Amino acid sequence: AEGTQAREEEGRLIFRPSLFAQGQMMVDKKPVANPAQGTRTDSEFATVGLLQNFDFGLKGQLSYSIFHTEIFNASKNFVPTPDFNDGVAKIELSQSLWRNFWGRENKAQADLIDSQAKTSKHLAEFAVQSILTSAESVYWSLSQTRKIIQVQKDTLARAQQLRTWNQRRLNNGVAERSDFLQSEANLKLREYE
Repeated sequence: AEGTQAREEEGRLIFRPSLFAQGQMMVDKKPVANPAQGTRTDSEFATVGLLQNFDFGLKGQLSYSIFHTEIFNASKNFVPTPDFNDGVAKIELSQSLWRNFWGRENKAQADLIDSQAKTSKHLAEFAVQSILTSAESVYWSLSQTRKIIQVQKDTLARAQQLRTWNQRRLNNGVAERSDFLQSEANLKLREYE
């Protein structure tokens, strides 16, 4: 429950800057009509940048890209520089004028994520309360069972005393055998219970 509570503001992460990187490598060995243009082309491409969505709908991206290209077995007449590097720094800003006008979609998405986190928190708290309620129910059930057992032990002890008393009365000739048998049956019943 505490862990899900810490996630309640997770939707605001949409508006935090994020770092991104991308890389690509290509080897092109397809045959060309003129072998003087080269027999193989190797290219590497990498981009690193920062991306951020703003709460008013603006999306900004700052990145730097570097390219390396090498053309093998190319004639200097067709390709004067067969091995070269190129770098490009760029900043991109985009503002939606229709779908995400004033950042409504981004805000709705952030609210959705926050609401899902709150739902998880409430479900976790409900699970905790259910466990506590179940534990309390088991506790009271155990308490009542102990009391019932104590009452049954007392009843058994009284049935034994009653049988002993009727046995003495029968031996002294004061009581009849039916009284003793009735107290014996009562004792057996209590023992079974």
